[in-house]
Amino acid sequence: MTNSDKNETASRIHPAQTVNNIRNLIPLTLDTQKVQYHSWVELFQVAARAHCVLDHIDGTSPDPTIPKEKWQQLDAIVLSWIYGTISEDLLLTILKSGSTAREAWLRIKNLFHDNKSARAADLEQQFIHTKLDNFSSVSSYCQHLKMLSDQLSDVDQQVSDQRLVLQLINGLTPVFDTVGSIISQLSPLPSFDTARSIDIFPTRTISSSNRNRGRTNNKSNRNTRGSQTSRVNQSSPSGWPTSAQWPPYYWGGWALPPCPYPTTPACLPPRGSSQGLLGPAPRAPQAFFASPPDNNPELQSTALPNAFSAMTLQQPEDTWYMDTGASSHMTSNPGNLRTFFKSSNIPSVCVGDGFSIPVAGSGMSQLTSNLTLSNVLYTPQIIKNLVSVRQFTTENNVSLEFDHFGFSVKDLPTGHKILRCNSSGNLYPVHPSSKSPQSSNVSLAAISSQVWHHRLGHPGDHVLSFLRNKHFISCNKEHRSNNLCQSCQIAKSTCLTFSPSVSPTYASFDIIHSDLWTSPVLSTQGFRYYLVLLDDFTHFVWNWNAAMHEEYNALIKKCTWDLVPRPPDANIIRCMWLFKHKHNSDGSLQRYKARLVVKGKSQQVGVDCAETFSPVVKPATIQTVLSIALSHSWPIHQLDVKNAFLHGDLVETVYMHQPPGFVDPSAPKHVCLLRKSLYGLKQAPRAWYHRFSTYLAQIVFSSSKSDQSLQYLTFTRPDISYAIQQICLHMHAPREPHLQAMKRILWYISGTLDYSLHLSASSLSNLVAYSDADWGGCPDTRRSTSGYCVFLGDSLLSWSSKRQPTLSRSSAESEYRGVANAVAETSWLRNLLLEHHFPLRRATIVYCDNVSAVYLSSNPVQHQRTKHVEMDIHFVREKVALGQVRVLHVPSSSNYADIFTKGLPSSLFMDFRSNLTVRPSPVSIAGA
Repeated sequence: MTNSDKNETASRIHPAQTVNNIRNLIPLTLDTQKVQYHSWVELFQVAARAHCVLDHIDGTSPDPTIPKEKWQQLDAIVLSWIYGTISEDLLLTILKSGSTAREAWLRIKNLFHDNKSARAADLEQQFIHTKLDNFSSVSSYCQHLKMLSDQLSDVDQQVSDQRLVLQLINGLTPVFDTVGSIISQLSPLPSFDTARSIDIFPTRTISSSNRNRGRTNNKSNRNTRGSQTSRVNQSSPSGWPTSAQWPPYYWGGWALPPCPYPTTPACLPPRGSSQGLLGPAPRAPQAFFASPPDNNPELQSTALPNAFSAMTLQQPEDTWYMDTGASSHMTSNPGNLRTFFKSSNIPSVCVGDGFSIPVAGSGMSQLTSNLTLSNVLYTPQIIKNLVSVRQFTTENNVSLEFDHFGFSVKDLPTGHKILRCNSSGNLYPVHPSSKSPQSSNVSLAAISSQVWHHRLGHPGDHVLSFLRNKHFISCNKEHRSNNLCQSCQIAKSTCLTFSPSVSPTYASFDIIHSDLWTSPVLSTQGFRYYLVLLDDFTHFVWNWNAAMHEEYNALIKKCTWDLVPRPPDANIIRCMWLFKHKHNSDGSLQRYKARLVVKGKSQQVGVDCAETFSPVVKPATIQTVLSIALSHSWPIHQLDVKNAFLHGDLVETVYMHQPPGFVDPSAPKHVCLLRKSLYGLKQAPRAWYHRFSTYLAQIVFSSSKSDQSLQYLTFTRPDISYAIQQICLHMHAPREPHLQAMKRILWYISGTLDYSLHLSASSLSNLVAYSDADWGGCPDTRRSTSGYCVFLGDSLLSWSSKRQPTLSRSSAESEYRGVANAVAETSWLRNLLLEHHFPLRRATIVYCDNVSAVYLSSNPVQHQRTKHVEMDIHFVREKVALGQVRVLHVPSSSNYADIFTKGLPSSLFMDFRSNLTVRPSPVSIAGA
């Protein structure tokens, strides 16, 4: 491997250098109090393996192709990862000066492996005595068991998955005896994840009151409900309870809509005092339903039905009812099932009154074309068809929204409404053929026009009358004139014209116009009210008054003009005030800024202006200077000259009207003879630059021969160069597709506002360029688009995306033109570095993915096919012969210049964007 190849390898960005925040890869924080060493080690090793730095912590031999300096840099990165993912106490314990990542890794390992025997005994006692009684939910109980298991593994006491499941069963409370029996009788014993994923585990929130409630007064509660059955059935013609009888249910902090039937606590068979030598006797699996808390006084005083209200002597029907308490779908009509099996995993279900209903089979049903019901239980004794809300949302990946008028089924990823059904009485029915309503004329009763007014977005009375006459809606014919809508009164309406004021004003503050507007939604800065005050006489908002006086006083102090009588036949330029808010870095308002600007478009060449120019700087100049400063740790200062354009002396004779609002009352007809330059004058940049450059020359500053102008840097996003170049080709005649393309560019920029070009300190020994051309890529002219990018060390200095001025007859011809452009840019950069006393000793490497272009750069033989690019041929060959340039081949997948010549797939685009050092702003890591 040659020295240039080694330098090329060293300049490539290592995967570990692309990590901005290690906490995104390792979300755990290693702490001595919360022992998560095993999990932390696993996550850290995965991240190190993914970024090719595992040898820095496991002690294996490093890659011999990586230079020592680069390896030390990577080791420091891994060490910062370690410090950034541990607690502050642990950091102070292991922190030592001059440590490597391997040494810090071993210190943490030894710290957590000290006193293994004592720690293993303590953890074993905690593991055995862990019970569900000590936790608020089953989920936290299982999580604690898993954490203790991992900690035992850290001290070489492995806990098998079977033992973990048995300990999970042993620690359950009596409420979960049936579930524990089902798990323990399965053969083979399920895994810990399977046991934890049983439906009842994640849906129950356990409290001490709920645990004691399920085992007391079962008999008395059942008798109480039975005595009140007739009275409840008389309250509704269908025998179903009304909404007034059932308050909203709350379970574990979540509000649930009322079920279509009254529910009771889960029915559990009594547990015998003796279980025998072989453990508890086998019990049949049962389905359970969520129930309201018994300590609700409203429920205790309300009569509860004696039996499941669906268990009536009625004919089966096809209507399904949404049920938040059912754990499985159930139907009494096998005709509702598309597939039917006579066997079922659940032989019976327990209903609200404590009785068990046998299950005769199971199958699958179809609500709509895209909504299915799986594992539907066939229970002949239940007349109503019940849809388990929990099972329905899980199977179809949807969400349900209940309201007073019905419920909606929405797709969970997109939020798109799939189904809408109206409520019927106190129930939420859904029919197999139900679909989203096509019109709004279906209603159970005539709805008031006020309700339709809110539903349809607050239209006028004439709109509602039209819809009612066309039978699109069904509502009564009441008038809303006497019942005004509050939202319509406070909303913004169309402004009407006003007649001339009958109260003329003659001085400021005679009449003040004010407008107060309120919004129900807070603004981004937390404001709810907006107040505007305007003076009728001056039409000025006095916040800018002080800003205008400040600017005017600065102009007078600098002797910007002299008031003189207006000369005849002179070109008098008008001026105007421009106003702007200046903000702080946090977005808060800093001050009001007013600027007097001359309307320079009325200037005449040869009369009041002569030579003009705009100081334009190449972006590579600024980036080169910044790269040199970073590599040598030089301080960088930014100079901001206040009222910079006022320092330029004018040579031409320029007359201007007096500023608006500041006309001298003693000489209102006079005009301003400008002595200093003002914003807007065509010669203002030249005048200021002449004054500035003269002063720099006096303090022994030398002007660069490569780039002699200075301007604020505006080019920081090379990833959008190709897109902007394509848009600029149509600036003379833009069309609608070009506007859409511009909007897409703005969307991309808004989504990547934190991305910027990063310059880093690196070696300044060589330049590396990448060149590419898209042969005949323009569909209108069939011209090629060429692009290049130039790196100085690891910093991107220059890039270009430009359509070639002439047609190319072959891909080699277009590629070679692109190579010539890249060579010309690198030659200019070499001269620029030489002027800054940083000469390059090595040849510039130019990579190209076209083999023919590579051969043409070094082959001295003249070919017939090269006569069209003869000037470029001789230019590149001369640089190659002088040893200043080497043209090498690179695969297209590694040619970063592709991003400047064509559209790329998103994955390749993001890869090239990162290689161009366009990344989000780095986030500092705690402890690093």
